[in-house]
Amino acid sequence: MPTPDKIALLKLKALNHKPLIYAELDFVIETLKSPTPNRSLTFLEILPKTNILYFLNSFADYALATQKKIIPLLSIHHSHRIYGFLFNLFFTTKNQELQDLLMVCLANTTYFILPFIFIYLGSKEPETQKRLKILMSKINIEKYRIQLKILPKIPFEKKFREVYGDQVIDQILKPTRT
Repeated sequence: MPTPDKIALLKLKALNHKPLIYAELDFVIETLKSPTPNRSLTFLEILPKTNILYFLNSFADYALATQKKIIPLLSIHHSHRIYGFLFNLFFTTKNQELQDLLMVCLANTTYFILPFIFIYLGSKEPETQKRLKILMSKINIEKYRIQLKILPKIPFEKKFREVYGDQVIDQILKPTRT
């Protein structure tokens, strides 16, 4: 009788909410570094966020093709640490393919990223500002209309106006009838 492969057993363990030990996590990381990591990628969909953060420590060691597969899998999680990682990667990567993929994932996420936008709008780095404005232009402002409307003042309002235009921001700030 053949022995089930280790990846399948670890997936079953994770799906049954049993904690993986570090040796098992390290095994998965090594398979992610291999030329054929596909079977290990599904771990990122089922692992608890704390274990995913462990995988992120090795992100730079993964092949570009693996990194490009991991990014969309990360963007389905709703965790400020994971999104902090994605934003940091977006602003620091020199690889245009990764940058474009990150932009698509960040612009289309259902996760509430407005606080990250506020944080990075405060950056003095011209490259960060340039990338952020491009990212913001890909995000439908309607997604954050209610949150922006309830603020006493939109932080970095001038930059929002540069991206979305005065008319759109004025419409958001327009008082509603009660």
